[in-house]
This record gives sequence, structure tokens and C-alpha cells, in this order.
Amino acid sequence: MCPPNHVPRDAQAVIETIVLDYGGVITPVRRSGAFLDWLLGTYEVDADALRSLFRGPRYRDYQRGRVSEQVFYEAVQTLGVESDRLFLAEHWASLNEPVPGMKRLVDGLQKSFDLCLVSDSTPELTRDVKQRFAGVFRVACFSDEHGYVKQDGVLFDILLKAMDRPTNTCLYIDDRVENLEYPASKGIHCIHFAGVDALVGELDAGWDIRVPS
Repeated sequence: MCPPNHVPRDAQAVIETIVLDYGGVITPVRRSGAFLDWLLGTYEVDADALRSLFRGPRYRDYQRGRVSEQVFYEAVQTLGVESDRLFLAEHWASLNEPVPGMKRLVDGLQKSFDLCLVSDSTPELTRDVKQRFAGVFRVACFSDEHGYVKQDGVLFDILLKAMDRPTNTCLYIDDRVENLEYPASKGIHCIHFAGVDALVGELDAGWDIRVPS
């Protein structure tokens, strides 16, 4: 029987492509929550209104690229955040710092596997990920560039088309269980991320992972 954080898989599958989430997997935090906490601790703001902004439709539209960077930061500033957009964007991007152990794992996997990325992101975070991981991911799909977040499902369809790989040769890793449902329905094998050590154990013991020929 598969461990509880596995989506059942074809025992004959050979994993050649590994797809990673970014926030909460490669980084130690969910970036919007960490940025919100920093704003609340740094500025005298309308806390309830700021939380509502980051948890409401305006932020989701920002992730989908339907609200511009300028418009979103203007909304943040009107709630009492008295700093310019560039400074705020740079601080938010600083929260993209990878977990050291995860960065080492990604570097190791890149030597043998086709690595791809899918992320619910915003423009400043997307720019930073592209800079930090230039040349690492063959395909990287960001919500703000394609108009959909992972929960919409469509972002995974875009990813699959761009990857052009059989789904049963792909493994997807995400820290949110709900984000595994749609790719699993498409035949992608999935792991719920519960830390670097746990992931290494999963990859070593639970999967038929081979270097593609």
C-alpha cells in the first residue's frame, strides 16, 4: 500500500521529469504570508484591511496577472505602508531565498533529470526566481505570466503542453495537498512535500527514478 502522502502510482513507471513547486518547497515559507507578516510588523497599518487585501480577490487577480504591479502596490500603500514600490518589491523577492538543503537537492537532481517548475507567483517573485535559477528548469510556468493559478487547473495543462512528456514519467512535488489533485487526475505522480529529509527519503525508497537515456 502506498504511504499516505503518495498519490497511487503505476509500479512500472519510470520517472524522468521532476516538477517542483516553489514557495513552501524550494523556499521555507509561503512567501505572501511572510511578506504580510513583515508589513504588519514594520508599518502602522490597517491590519484587517491589509490581511483582506492579501487574502482576497485583489491578490488572487495579482497572481493571475490581471492586476498590474503598480496597481497592487498602490493598494498596499493606501493602507499605511509608506515605502516606495521598488523597496517593497525587493524585500518581497528576498523571501525567495531557497532552503540550503533544497538548493543542494535541486542542483543534484539537475545533473540527471529533466527539471520543471510551476508556481503561483507575482511579477517581482517571478523575476527573482528566473534570476536565481537561470538555466535550471527546462520549463517554468508562473501564474502571473499565464493568467491562472494552480487551483484553476489550466496552469497544469499549460505546463504539460510545454513539457511535452508522458504524464506517467513525471513526478510533481508540492507542499499543499490540494494542489496535487489536478495533476494526479492527469496521470502525474505526486508527493506531498513534508521537508527536505522526508523528500530525499521518498525519492530514495519509494520511486523508480532512473536517469533518462
